[in-house]
Amino acid sequence: GATAGVCATTVTYPFDLIRTIFAARGLQPNTNSLMPVTSNFRPPKTLAGFAHTLYQTKGLRGFYAGSAAAITQIIPYMGLNFAIYDVLIRYFKEQEDNQNALTTPKTYLISSSVVAGAMSGGMSKFVVYPMDTVKKRLQAQAAQCSWRRYKGLVDCLVTMAKQEGIPSLYKGLYPSLAKNMSATALSFTFYKLTKDVLQKIHDS
Repeated sequence: GATAGVCATTVTYPFDLIRTIFAARGLQPNTNSLMPVTSNFRPPKTLAGFAHTLYQTKGLRGFYAGSAAAITQIIPYMGLNFAIYDVLIRYFKEQEDNQNALTTPKTYLISSSVVAGAMSGGMSKFVVYPMDTVKKRLQAQAAQCSWRRYKGLVDCLVTMAKQEGIPSLYKGLYPSLAKNMSATALSFTFYKLTKDVLQKIHDS
């Protein structure tokens, strides 16, 4: 799971960076923020325009701003996600075998996948969330071509902890958990359903 996550993150990372930049489009630094105010910043208007500007100012490396934090978080995230899910599914299966649940096996396994997926997604996301915050800070910095505040992953992590406090590393945690728990629950559930259907087709 960790290896697959690293490969997928590396290939798709430029799209993740562009999504973050466009999601923040129109935001301007203000005098109350810790960011230096610059009049040269212009939010990107088009995908092609942003890609051209980023390449001209920072080269190919600009498309991978914050990738170290993304890769650092994806390794434990994917590993924990699959490990926790597997442990929970085994536990639910043992409970079914021991207690002879009244629900049919199919219904029980579907509900088990939903619960196990949500719990594994939530727990693994909570563990790696500070790295996700650092990643987004470094991504947003990629669009601010006239200044550099953070030198890298460690500098961003230490600066945020010192200047904004440890809680700043968990900004936006609740909506992120809600999204991740829902997505993981659905992913594992549909994976389980699809696998069962294909297995029945193969057996028949």
